[in-house]
Parts: sequence; C-alpha cells; structure tokens
Amino acid sequence: MTHQTITALGNNQEKTAAVRLLVPVQSWTGAELQSLPGGGSMQIEAQTDGPVRLVMAASSSYKAFPNIGAAVFDRQIEGSLTAEVTLPRGGDYFLIADNRAGTTPRQVLLGLRGKVLGPHDGMELVGQLSVLQRRMEETFDLRGLTLAYETPGPPLPIRIGRKLVVGSDFVAQLESAISDRLVVRGAVLFTIMHGIASDWLDAKSDLPTILPEHLAAALMILFNQLESARRQAAYFSARPVLPETLARAFAEPNHPLSPAIESLVKRRLDAPQTLLRDVAEPILARMRMAALEQLRVKAPDWADPARVAAAVRTRANQ
Repeated sequence: MTHQTITALGNNQEKTAAVRLLVPVQSWTGAELQSLPGGGSMQIEAQTDGPVRLVMAASSSYKAFPNIGAAVFDRQIEGSLTAEVTLPRGGDYFLIADNRAGTTPRQVLLGLRGKVLGPHDGMELVGQLSVLQRRMEETFDLRGLTLAYETPGPPLPIRIGRKLVVGSDFVAQLESAISDRLVVRGAVLFTIMHGIASDWLDAKSDLPTILPEHLAAALMILFNQLESARRQAAYFSARPVLPETLARAFAEPNHPLSPAIESLVKRRLDAPQTLLRDVAEPILARMRMAALEQLRVKAPDWADPARVAAAVRTRANQ
C-alpha cells in the first residue's frame, strides 16, 4: 500500500505537522513519522469525511498490517477526534488510515503536535487537568467528579467531596526522584485514574471482586496509555530506591504505587484485553451513549456485544 513521509516543522522541543491521507475503498494508507523521541507526547487531531480506523504503530508494523500486534493508538473515528499518546520508545512510527471495511474512498486530515518531555514540562496531564476532564467527560459520566490541581495539595491524589485533588508537591517529589519522564507521567496518570476508579466502585457496592487498581489500568488502556501504564508498573514493582518520604508512603499496602499493587497491575497488563473484559461492567455502566454506539460498531474483543447492548438500553432509559 502507498504511504508518505511527514515533514515536521519546529525546534528540538516541539514540532508540528499536517497531512492529508486519501484512502481507497477496502484498503489502507499510511504516513511515516521519522525519528520520534521515546517518552515524548504526540497530540493527534483528525477529521474524516466518514468512518475510518486510525492506527499508530512502529514503522516495522506497516508492512505487516493488519497483523501489527500492539499499537500505540488504535481508534475507529468518524467526523473529528483529538487524542494524545505517549511514545514508549524512540524511532520511526506510522499513522495508518484503515478503510478496509469502507464502501467509498475516505479523506483523513491530520494535525500533529509532538513534544519532548523535559525535566519540568512533562506533566501536561496535570498542568492541563481541564483537558483530561473534558476527554473523560466525552466518554464517561463522571457524575459531577471534577479534577483539580492545588499547591501544595495532598501527598496523593485524593477525593475531597466531588473533587479529585492532585497536589503540586506530589508531582514535584516524583519529578525530583525519578529521571524517567515517562515513568513520572504514567505514575501521576495512574494515581488520577485510581482515584476515578475508586469513586466509581464506591458508588457500586455490588462489584467487590473488581479492584480500583485494575480498573485504573483499564482506563489507561482505553485512553491509549498502555505503554505508559506498563512502564510505571514495571518501575514501582521492582522496589526502586527512592527518597525516604516517598519510600515510606509507597510502602503502605493500599498506596496505588506500592510494590505489591504495582506487581499485580504489571501482571494484568500482560493481557490487556482480558483485563478490560474483567472490568467491563463499571466501564460500560459509565459510558455515554455516543461512546457505547462507537463501541458497538468497533466491537473490540473485550466488549461482549450482549453487555454493550444492555448498557445502551440502560443509558437510553436514563
């Protein structure tokens, strides 16, 4: 299949690019992004004139498509989409527009912004909690739960009323103790998702076998942060040497970054589809109708059609 190479403009810290892909019927095409930095972030803005699947994967996967294994990003889109992904490693990547299921040609307009995570700018999801809030709200009913960033804030993201508060001191301690920006980013996002997961499970007492750390990891998978989740889980499960204040806090058995919990998360992330299937009930119960309809069309392995249909009926009656 044909492909093109994207030329990016900018500096060593941030680059932008735009490309138009024309995708024939029952085919796919790709755009190559060369020499991307590991641990960097990529914001993808896409517009389409009809349904199409958009995949981002290592360049070695392009010739093997559709048998690509793990993708950094994989989403069925129609209309417009904005998403952010974290690059697990440096190298060349492809964005693939897949129209194999289509009956008419498709056009995909892509706007890309890549950013290297430096020592003090890696926490975009914390510095821009309103963006994360919006993206979560587009997919899920958070029932009034809002995300807030406070200085100095609590030692761990915590729910105060209907606010999930992330403290600047917590983020600063992680940044000063851990040189790997991707681990820091993943740890902060995991603790935020853990707070959201705990809120969901506290409101639904009939799910005692689902642990908040498993649901948090599943939410990271759904938001295309699988590699980030794996990296932070591998780091903390290995019992790294940390400053005394962090080591003491993380030693608590219920701390989401404790070695015991992270070891469980690390094992569950070896089979992401199985993990999603096991925690599907609270995910489907919170999904908005548009997300449920998209899930019904895409039909991923983890989403049982009967359970999705039941969730659609429930949502329609609310």
